[in-house]
Amino acid sequence: MKTRFLRAASTAGAIAILAAPLAAQTTFHQPVPAVHNASAWVDAALPTIEDVVGEGCLIEVPATLGYDDVSVFINRYGGLYVMLGCQEVVIVNGALRPIPGGRGVAVNHSPRFYAADEALGFGVRLHARIAADHLSGALVPGAGSE
Repeated sequence: MKTRFLRAASTAGAIAILAAPLAAQTTFHQPVPAVHNASAWVDAALPTIEDVVGEGCLIEVPATLGYDDVSVFINRYGGLYVMLGCQEVVIVNGALRPIPGGRGVAVNHSPRFYAADEALGFGVRLHARIAADHLSGALVPGAGSE
């Protein structure tokens, strides 16, 4: 009962705020560029990524409007922004689909978001292999394009 009351009060407050004439000004003090994975890095890292997660477990994600401060580091030093799936899904015709009977799919920042514990091992192995391959010279961006 208390939850319903709070939710209703919150909704009524939001409606009152939206109805009031408001103005806002935004200043960006620290511009963050869009994330872009350079082809040389993708080509160099793909064999390592496929070896860790399996070739059939990769999908190319289309460009989005999202960004992350990792772009500052990637632009300066090189690297990749890789999304590691962590929910109960399967790949069907190149698209992620929830596993029947599972917990479904929820994007990050959603109250329904969850990360399956089984994904943690893949994440650790992926980071360790990328680092080891890069340090050993097995993962060198642009090496195969000369």
